[in-house]
Amino acid sequence: MSGTALSQGILIAATPILSRLFTPENFGILAIYVAIVGIVSLVSSWKYELAIILPEDDQDAEALVFLSIIITIITTILTFILITLFRKHLIKMTNNVELFIWLVPIGILISGLLQIYTSWGTRKEQYKFVANTKIAQSVSTVLSQLSLGFFKTSSISLIIGNVIGIFSSLIYLLVTTSKKHFIHLNKISKRHVYKNFKDYQNFPKFQSTSVLVNSISQHLPIFLLTLFYSAEMAGFYSLTHRALTTPVRLIGNSVRQVYYQRASRMFGEKKNIKNIFINSTFGLAKITIIPFILIGIFARPLFVFVFGSEWLVSGIYAQLIILYIFALTINPPSVMTLQILGKQRLSMFYVSLLRFSLLSMRFVRAQVTCCRAESLAAFCWCWLSLEDSCLPR
Repeated sequence: MSGTALSQGILIAATPILSRLFTPENFGILAIYVAIVGIVSLVSSWKYELAIILPEDDQDAEALVFLSIIITIITTILTFILITLFRKHLIKMTNNVELFIWLVPIGILISGLLQIYTSWGTRKEQYKFVANTKIAQSVSTVLSQLSLGFFKTSSISLIIGNVIGIFSSLIYLLVTTSKKHFIHLNKISKRHVYKNFKDYQNFPKFQSTSVLVNSISQHLPIFLLTLFYSAEMAGFYSLTHRALTTPVRLIGNSVRQVYYQRASRMFGEKKNIKNIFINSTFGLAKITIIPFILIGIFARPLFVFVFGSEWLVSGIYAQLIILYIFALTINPPSVMTLQILGKQRLSMFYVSLLRFSLLSMRFVRAQVTCCRAESLAAFCWCWLSLEDSCLPR
């Protein structure tokens, strides 16, 4: 968590400078790129990277790494083909897409590979290297964006900086984890790959669908604001989301990785994981509820003071979605517990149902309305699952 804190601290410190260098429209175009890459890259390996932590045998885990890499490459190639075929139609939707469209496959590939090797590092309990990866990504992203911004303040500078940051962190993680836990991909047998492909088929069948629906709904405001209003309005929302999700990434992602590793190990040993689930969820709520209340009350003057007077609209957005962000903060243990219990199908139906309800209403209002129900439903679902499935036999 300390490594994650430093990486997020770097982003927090740089954002007020970037918000004065770049316009809301520049941030909006960056947000469109990040949304597209984020949606596809999250499922680029069909979520087989989540299964890397689960097998007892390292050979099975290495086979899953290999399988995830191959699927990610295939996904990247398919994305490139689709972009080539439908480029004109995408540009008709918004001219901003033309600025970065050919960087999308690159972003998907490196983001997907980073997810895979992060799971491998987590399995090997290389938390220091995983944390340093986040620091390397933040430092390289910020330095690249600032350097390019001083020469040319355009949205492409922000996008290239984002690509450089992810690529730098991927190279760092590959080098550091390979020193102690090198994976000989060429020595992995086809039998092992096929075996694990079948054993963990619930991940692509159900988890990918669940994650895809969830990711689309989270990025939906960016697309809707761009289509119906402008990239500038998307930029306001983007900065709000970036500012508020920084503590979410700081706390939630660290808890997510460690909780998943420890709880899955306990579950594999037939131990009761109910206590670690409850402590993690309520622990997240206790340490975040007061800061979120303060932000909800003082968001407008706070955003103007920190980011500049032209970002007042972002403060208004912050007050609208603060409950939604709080729900995201406390949900990691619930989400990961469903994966540990092998309830990918239930998770898919649960997320799809909630997202369908969200899409049936206005997107901002829906996030505010549904966030409390979503958080409570995930927690209760996991509680019932733990009662039935996690007690030692």
